[in-house]
Amino acid sequence: MPRNLLLTGGPPSHDFAGLAQTTAAALERDGIGTSIVDNVDAFVDLLSERDHRPDLITVFTLRFTMTHPRYDDVRERWAETAAARTRDAISSYVASGGGLLAIHTACVCFDDWAGWGDLLGASWDWSQSSHGPVGDAVIDPTHQAHPITDAVHSFAVTDEIYESLAARSDTEKLLTCERSGTAQPILWTRTHGDGRVVVDTLGHSPQSLTLASHDLVLRRSAQWALGASDDAVRAIQPKEN
Repeated sequence: MPRNLLLTGGPPSHDFAGLAQTTAAALERDGIGTSIVDNVDAFVDLLSERDHRPDLITVFTLRFTMTHPRYDDVRERWAETAAARTRDAISSYVASGGGLLAIHTACVCFDDWAGWGDLLGASWDWSQSSHGPVGDAVIDPTHQAHPITDAVHSFAVTDEIYESLAARSDTEKLLTCERSGTAQPILWTRTHGDGRVVVDTLGHSPQSLTLASHDLVLRRSAQWALGASDDAVRAIQPKEN
């Protein structure tokens, strides 16, 4: 059974415990076992164990410097700087062939580490990025052929839509959502060294994660990040209602 190490936790703006459990349950249906941790140091310790190296890491947390005054109430508990050992462990893991699945708030994390945005292919920029309130949105597949979105059609979801992320140029955009006449990237892939990276910016609630179309691309994303063949990724089918 492939082993996934999931980093979660963050301020009460999100139900991170529920989101982590929902994600783990989805991946388990395709044979991926998940260990959940809510402490960055513990995550790095487990990631760095040579004899128990996970096959996939999932970052579904909200840890950043929180310098803005609006975070005064949660800064002491949740503010996080990206320590050198955190940067080195994650970068080395992916470059050496590990898979990375980054979900929703992962794009906001580690805002004092420019390399995190380079690794993901996009990151939150406090001078330009934004999201509106949770609401209904239509998610559209791009014309890019890829096993993650094979036979996936446009679908409606209730979620937060991130806009104007600081995007790098070497990503393969697979899902978008139109906002103000611009197709905002929602899900994309890239490689880093020998590793595969998938970023899924949806996932504000368990209801979003369990939506059939989102559930499908999430599960396929995990398999692709693990290095599964295109045929194996395509073989994952929508869950039964």
